Amino acid sequence: LAAEHWSCWGFGLRRLRLSGIKASCARVLVGGRGRLFWCVLMLPHSVLDTTGLPVREATAAWQESVGVMFDTRLRRAPENGFRAEVEGFQFGELLLGNCRTVAQTFDRSPRRISRDNLDHVLLQFYTEGSCGRCDGGLDERTRPGDLWISDLAQPQAAAATDFRNLNLVVPRRLLAPLLNAPNEHNMRV
Repeated sequence: LAAEHWSCWGFGLRRLRLSGIKASCARVLVGGRGRLFWCVLMLPHSVLDTTGLPVREATAAWQESVGVMFDTRLRRAPENGFRAEVEGFQFGELLLGNCRTVAQTFDRSPRRISRDNLDHVLLQFYTEGSCGRCDGGLDERTRPGDLWISDLAQPQAAAATDFRNLNLVVPRRLLAPLLNAPNEHNMRV
């Protein structure tokens, strides 16, 4: 949802005004001083849907969007046009998104890593399709219901079939203390 001006009532009935920001509302149950009440939170929100765009424009829009993290290449020429749908929400330092698109490769070279300096971990829950290492076997590919881990501070070359997934991007400093050997999970199922 996009609007020129948003307002909501929150903690202590303080009025919060957001201007010129794309945001979505989330209804959250909050507790305090023995009372529960509903609070409406405004979440930064973005959407990419290439439906109806010519193949060249749709592909360029997708590559610009995902180009923040990966260099991508289509694995085959799209028969019925290229389509990508992404909806993302920002929760403080966390990014949560839903993605659906066609088969392609996702690469992070050492050059890209030094250029963008992303120190995050991408957790991808596959609901359709699969993903795996370009140099791996079938036993190293996701199936619907699997989790794929990408350490964005490490090089990678992965290939996906047509897929749908739920993505969570987490700063390393928030996730690393919870893991044994936090730098050893890149491209793991």
